[in-house]
Amino acid sequence: MSRQSWSRRILVTVSVLGLTACGSVSEPSPIPTPLDRVVEVDHGATGEGVISYISERGSPAYEGSVEDSVGVRTSDDLDELRGAPADFKAFIAEQLAARAAEAEVSLTARGYSIKGCDFAAKLEIWGVADGVATGRERACGMDSNDVIWAKQNGAWRPVARMQGGWDCATLDRYRVPADITAAVCWYDGWKTRAYDPPLGDQSVPAGGAPSPRS
Repeated sequence: MSRQSWSRRILVTVSVLGLTACGSVSEPSPIPTPLDRVVEVDHGATGEGVISYISERGSPAYEGSVEDSVGVRTSDDLDELRGAPADFKAFIAEQLAARAAEAEVSLTARGYSIKGCDFAAKLEIWGVADGVATGRERACGMDSNDVIWAKQNGAWRPVARMQGGWDCATLDRYRVPADITAAVCWYDGWKTRAYDPPLGDQSVPAGGAPSPRS
């Protein structure tokens, strides 16, 4: 092949790449973020209506997304949820009882007793915002899950559970403020990016819709 032919082929290739690049300007790719990213929570700048009970936002890959939180094992621990709405505290008490009952049924079915557990159930609350809250649920002999609770049609309920970190679209869907969840999230199945959306202004992904609030 002549040099002139190679030159024409190179020019065509460059032109195609240029058109592709121009077409993707409006949708830049997220910057890949290491899973070991850690962000300190500034409690003085968490945004209006956001109550965070954690000091650091960490990695969701192998353990819980955060290391510290308010742990609720009994109704007496509800007083530690300072600033949380009364209806959310009542909901957490109900969830605690429900998880404990599930654990007892599961253990009994396998020939074990819940009396041998350090606790029947525990809910770790990371934070509460306007109509949404996050945390981790644990129960004796059962898998632990990160959980999002949302207030829909006047009542709190679990809306999503996950192990190994949240999908970015899920956090966006429920408008989860950054200061009450992990420092990174997943997209495209296996890629990670920083999760630092503007507080109170999280976007809804294309084709999705925010959950109804009340």
